[in-house]
Amino acid sequence: MRHSLGHAPFTILSCDNLPENGQVTRQSIEGLANLISPDLRDWVSEQVAYPAALLGHQYVHDAMADPDIASWLVQLMRREVIPVLQPIAGVDFDAYLETCVTRFPNPAIGDTIVRLCQDGSNRQPKFVFPTITDALAKDTDIEGLTLEVALWCLYCAQPGFVVEDARADRLSTAALASKSDPAAFLSIRDVFANDRLANAYTRQMGELWTQGPRHVIQSYLRKANE
Repeated sequence: MRHSLGHAPFTILSCDNLPENGQVTRQSIEGLANLISPDLRDWVSEQVAYPAALLGHQYVHDAMADPDIASWLVQLMRREVIPVLQPIAGVDFDAYLETCVTRFPNPAIGDTIVRLCQDGSNRQPKFVFPTITDALAKDTDIEGLTLEVALWCLYCAQPGFVVEDARADRLSTAALASKSDPAAFLSIRDVFANDRLANAYTRQMGELWTQGPRHVIQSYLRKANE
């Protein structure tokens, strides 16, 4: 009700000595949010993670202070994610996005980019790949969607990053191979079988290796504003 009325959320404080109780509370609240709008809530978090890590940000609020990251998030959500979401009675996806964009820069939250990057091989098939499948079915734009996957790949290839994932070895090996064979990462998931997706991803992977993530993100933003 507070969200629908545009009011700020209240603070939930764990006043006990149980280990990790704050995390349990967070997971419970996020689970409830998932019931309201799972695609949008998790998409918003996912899209900040890999570009922010590659550009050197440690916290979400620092990433959102980067104009390229903030613009990337908004453009991707509005152009490619929200258009394929199924309508939910009483939920304004654009307004929800604005709320997230307003709250993410709050340093009091202190959420880390490393946490958002964890478990990509489990999170991507849940929150990203289904959206790509829907976009392909509707023949809508997937440039930003495939770029998100390419950024995930580049993240997994960085020697200084710890890939916290059950498939870490496989991801890192395929990601490193993508430098000479951009399509190497695509062999991990059957969802990559689509030619249109493969072509866009392969091109963007090559650009990321040769031009760097900020240049490629800025290129996407320029095209989005044309």
